[in-house]
Amino acid sequence: MQLLTRSLPVSKGLRSSGLEPQVPASPVFDNDLRTALRHAVRRHEIGEDTPYKLSFAEKGRSGASFGFMQGDLGQNQPEVKAAFRRALVAHNVAEEKISSLMQSLSAPVARNPLSEADTKLVNNALDAPEGHLLVDAMDEQAARQVRRRGKCVR
Repeated sequence: MQLLTRSLPVSKGLRSSGLEPQVPASPVFDNDLRTALRHAVRRHEIGEDTPYKLSFAEKGRSGASFGFMQGDLGQNQPEVKAAFRRALVAHNVAEEKISSLMQSLSAPVARNPLSEADTKLVNNALDAPEGHLLVDAMDEQAARQVRRRGKCVR
């Protein structure tokens, strides 16, 4: 398969050295690049693990995280808190319980502060079909912010 490219305007020095940059002429390349970047970030952040469960950085001022972009409940990330809350609501978790879980997981934590039952409750909500949609949307929003700003979002 041959990739169609177009030349970018470059300085005379680059052209004469044979280092003329090439840009794909097809928007498909942009989608492939985004897919590759998503895969690389996912592998770096969570390896082969699922993004649909809680994880704990066990360092710094991080709260519980989830998603391949590692949305951190302990940081000022409203989209992360909204996705978490909505996944639990969709899983029929009572508002009082959600508030309690949010409080426990939004503080800096060195390890999982939840009971085994509460951990299972949260992970089941994140791993449910509605949870997948919410986590994926949160991850996509974070990925767009990184692409737009060219840096990680804190």
